[in-house]
Amino acid sequence: MSEIVGVSSRFTTNCNPETCLTLLILLKGETLRVSIDSIASISIAIDPTDQDETLQILSYVIACMALRSDFKDHLHDLAGYFVRENISCECRELASVVTSGVVDNCEMAAIIASINGIHERQDDNYSRYIHAQLSCPAPHEEKLSALQRFYKDAIDAHATRSMREQAVIHYSFGNSLRVAFEYKAAFKQFNLARRKYPRYLEKGYFLAELGATLYFLKRYRLSSKVYEAAHAIKASAQTAICAGDAYLFSGQPDKAKKLYDEASKSNDQFEATEGNVKAHAASWLVEFLKQNNLDQNTLLSKSEFWSDVMQNAIDGEHYEHAFCASIILSYLLENDPAAWTNAIQISFRLMLEGGEPSIMISTLSCAVQRCGYHAYSYFRRILVSNGCPPDVVPMLDQIAKTLQDERASVEQPSTILRLVEPPSFDTVLRYEHSER
Repeated sequence: MSEIVGVSSRFTTNCNPETCLTLLILLKGETLRVSIDSIASISIAIDPTDQDETLQILSYVIACMALRSDFKDHLHDLAGYFVRENISCECRELASVVTSGVVDNCEMAAIIASINGIHERQDDNYSRYIHAQLSCPAPHEEKLSALQRFYKDAIDAHATRSMREQAVIHYSFGNSLRVAFEYKAAFKQFNLARRKYPRYLEKGYFLAELGATLYFLKRYRLSSKVYEAAHAIKASAQTAICAGDAYLFSGQPDKAKKLYDEASKSNDQFEATEGNVKAHAASWLVEFLKQNNLDQNTLLSKSEFWSDVMQNAIDGEHYEHAFCASIILSYLLENDPAAWTNAIQISFRLMLEGGEPSIMISTLSCAVQRCGYHAYSYFRRILVSNGCPPDVVPMLDQIAKTLQDERASVEQPSTILRLVEPPSFDTVLRYEHSER
C-alpha cells in the first residue's frame, strides 16, 4: 500500500468517505478482495507470499476500480507508474481492461499492452484492446502508431505458429488499417493474409473487405470483380450495391444497374432506396456515355466532373441530367451534406414538374441514411425561404423524422476482427466510419 500511495498524491490512506472514495482492501488466505462498500468489488486469487505479485495485481485492481468509478486522473497516474516501472499483471483480463481504459493516451496504452503481452493470444482480451483503440477519439496519427506497434508485436509473437494463425493477424491488421483509411497498407496486409491462407479467397467477408480497399484505392475494375465474387459466395443487397458502385466507376453502368436492381428488392428500407436511386442513375449513365466521348477511367470517378455536369444541366434546365449527376456526385463525396442537399432539391424540382414522387422520397431516404438530418435541414431552410406552401413542410418533416428514427434503429456499419484461439468467435468492432 505504501508503494501505491507513493505513486501520486491523489492516493491516500485517509479513510474519510467525505473527502475520498474509500476502498476496502482485504487479503484473506489466497484471496485478495478490493471493494467500494457494497457497491462493487473485485476478488482475485494470488500467492500471498509473493509480494511482487501482490503489488502488481493490487495496483491493477485499483486501476480497474478507478476506471469503473470514472476517476480518470487516478487511472492515468497508475498507468504512468506501470510504464515507468515496467509493471505487468498476471491476470490477463485485468491488464486488458486497464489498457483499454487509457487508450485516450495511445502511446501509454500501447506500452502497457506490450508489457502485458496482450498481443500474444487472440482472445477476447486481445479484441477488447483493438476495439478500444479503434473507437477512441485520439488523433489519427497516434491511433495508427499504436495499432502498428500492437500488430507488429502480434506478428512477431506468432512467427513460429501455424500459417493460419499468422494469416489471421495480417487479416485483422488489414481490417484495422482499412477503417483507419490507410488503404495501401491495408491492401498489403490482406495480400499477406491470403498468401499465408489461400482459402481466404473462398470467404465472402474477406473478398468484400478486400473489394472495399480496392474501391477506395480507385482500382474500380478489380474491385468490381472481387465484390462480385463475394456476392456469388454470399449474396446480400449491400454487397450488390458495392459491386454496382465499382462497376459504375469503372465505366460499366449496365452491369451496375443489374446489381442495383437486385438491391432495390431488399427488405431493408435504406438498401432498397439506395438500390432504386442508383439504378435510376446508372440507367441514365448508359445513355450519357453513348452520347458523350468520355475518357471513362479518368472522368467517372472525379467529383469535379460531375459537379460541372450537374451545374450545366441546371443552367440548361435539364433536371433529369442534373439529378442523376447529383446522385453520382453525392455518393462519390460519401457523407457530404451540401451534395445531398443539392440532390434533394433537384429531386423535389423533378417532382414538381411531374416526376415520380417516389424518386424524391428515395433521395431523401438516401440523404438521411448518409448524413442524418443535416442535408434535410439545409433543404428545409431553402424551402421555407422560397415561400413553400405551408402544408408541404410539415409533411416532409414527418417523412424525414420517420426516416431518421428508422436510421437510428438500424445497426451501424462494423468491421470484423476474427480470432482463432479458444473460444474461437467473431467479435464485432464498432467504428464510426463510412463502411462499404
